[in-house]
Amino acid sequence: MKGISGVIAVILMLMITMALAGSAYLFISGAFSRQTQGIELVDAFCVGGLEARILFRNAETNDITFVGSGGTFLGCTPTTGSPATCGSISVNRLSGGGTASFGGDRTPVAPGTTATLRDTGCTTAGTTRTCIYRITSSGRAVEASVPCTG
Repeated sequence: MKGISGVIAVILMLMITMALAGSAYLFISGAFSRQTQGIELVDAFCVGGLEARILFRNAETNDITFVGSGGTFLGCTPTTGSPATCGSISVNRLSGGGTASFGGDRTPVAPGTTATLRDTGCTTAGTTRTCIYRITSSGRAVEASVPCTG
């Protein structure tokens, strides 16, 4: 039995080395990593005991039109348990009772920047309530729980 010739062995080793180097380059350059799309929850809190605020970050590569378009704020009022399309995001207050009344601090929300979603209907004076929200953009949903003391 004969072994493979030295020339063929060198060619095989060069091909294997080039394949490993190409794979390493693709991995380092991010070709194998999936870009996160959607929104990310930054913070959720209650202001003045009555207004729930949810701070989120745009993790998309495009602007999010947040409850309006053309730089104007329009607002969005879904019923509890029913999602509402507020621009390019869907907002749903899962619990807390009453009618949600969503507002925001600006539109559009550029990639990598944060924006605030406000719900002035989470609770009323004299009642304590925890409102749970689901916000969806590009198929990715985040949930936030906000206790308000009323």
